[in-house]
Amino acid sequence: MLPMMAALPMMVAWCRAEALAPQAMVLLHLGAMFVPALLLRRVVVRWPPAAMSLVCAALLAAGAAAVVWGRTPFDTLGVALAQGAAWSVAWTGQLWSPERRGRQGASPVRASIGCAMLTLAAGVAVDRFGPAGLAGIQATLGLAAPLAWACGVAGRQPRAGQSW
Repeated sequence: MLPMMAALPMMVAWCRAEALAPQAMVLLHLGAMFVPALLLRRVVVRWPPAAMSLVCAALLAAGAAAVVWGRTPFDTLGVALAQGAAWSVAWTGQLWSPERRGRQGASPVRASIGCAMLTLAAGVAVDRFGPAGLAGIQATLGLAAPLAWACGVAGRQPRAGQSW
């Protein structure tokens, strides 16, 4: 989410160039971020982390598909809705919460470094290639999400009595 938010000022100009009202785009994106969280808050918190991760990966992949195959302005709208909904599921289910990370033995430092590196890469791509750079970052992240999910699930062995 951070790499996309870093490009927000430029996205306003791009939305205008595509005849989209920036306010409408922001409203759609915020709706995608918070409506699923409000509607699914009691359901998502009971999902196992692997299910939440799968839903997030599928939504990010849908955003990548919108960028790669969608026509203007549906490519931008599709990414905004899909990424917003993925964030909503991850946030509602506390997929990245410190308590969950502590139980998994994962360091928040590594996650912070990864976010910083992605933000820097997004900034360089946007600076160098403009809207095409942002679309490339979104497509790459969306295509990498299912692969990361599959690698994470393949590397995990369920404990006795644990369901996925």
